[in-house]
Amino acid sequence: MDEIYKASYHVIAWLGQPGGWEIELVERVKELLLASGKTTVECSLEEVQMLAKICGNGYWTRTWVIQEVILAQKITVLYGTTQLSFDSLTDGAKWKEFRDKNFVTKKYFEGMLASNAIRLRQLRDKLGSDRNSRMLEMPLLLAWIEHGAQSECCIKTDEIFALRSFAKKCCRDVTPVKYQQDGRKLFIALTKHHFAEHRFEGEEWLLICVEVEFHAKLL
Repeated sequence: MDEIYKASYHVIAWLGQPGGWEIELVERVKELLLASGKTTVECSLEEVQMLAKICGNGYWTRTWVIQEVILAQKITVLYGTTQLSFDSLTDGAKWKEFRDKNFVTKKYFEGMLASNAIRLRQLRDKLGSDRNSRMLEMPLLLAWIEHGAQSECCIKTDEIFALRSFAKKCCRDVTPVKYQQDGRKLFIALTKHHFAEHRFEGEEWLLICVEVEFHAKLL
């Protein structure tokens, strides 16, 4: 799957169809993002709420979207018939500008900055501009805890497989992509590997144990 996104030039992220009364509001959000940085921007509470709704859309919680966002050279967000630039949509600097100019909207930005869309943007920025060499370069179990465990996926092993191509080679070697394998056994193998090969102390150990135990109950 990662090879598909590496080879693509332009990826469209389809968020669904907004409600009839929301269509005009989505267009206003687009104009707001385009105008930001060029002139004084005055935003309404309704516009900021719509921006928060787009960034909080369930689409961004899907497991395989991680690869889509990290590896795509260009991403366009399509909500109804309105096209939005992913980079512009998730630009925290633009949001700060809106917040500073309209104090009524301040309380919404904290939650927005914690949204999955922004989390994915931060990960994309962290991995740099070369999509062909983007690697998390971290143990797969930690990558799963940080980026995969919060995603929504009916096939739990996909939470590992979606991040596998970005993780350390030693972790990839112990998690071959076999969809017929038992999910619990996959997580046990990955956990054993992590404890044997990757050394962490204190709170990080506790975090790993708690996350793995919680997730094992869902398998």
